[in-house]
Amino acid sequence: MSEYERLDRIEETLEKLAESQVRFEANQVKFEANQVKFEENQARFEANQAKREKEIEIILAIQRELQEKQLNLTDAVTRLIEASSRFDQRINQLLGYSLSHESDHLDLTQRLINLERRVNKLEGN
Repeated sequence: MSEYERLDRIEETLEKLAESQVRFEANQVKFEANQVKFEENQARFEANQAKREKEIEIILAIQRELQEKQLNLTDAVTRLIEASSRFDQRINQLLGYSLSHESDHLDLTQRLINLERRVNKLEGN
């Protein structure tokens, strides 16, 4: 192999190395640009995730508040039902007294009790 052939081969090899270097540098620039985009996307993702976590906390707080209010309403309804039942019983009792004239008996009994109290009060003085 002659000296010129060797120099041509070295020159070809150097040209290939230079082309490879250019491609490598271009790929390096693309990689760095992609890395920047990735980091930006990561930051947006983390910001969105933090926002969603705050929204979930708010939703859970509202849900707890609603459950508490529902329990309070359930208790109030239960008390109203119990009071309504007592009123119904009292109305039925009064209607029964009225229909059977027991109200007169109750009135007389109450008067008798009042008289006994007066007598006891007078005797005590």
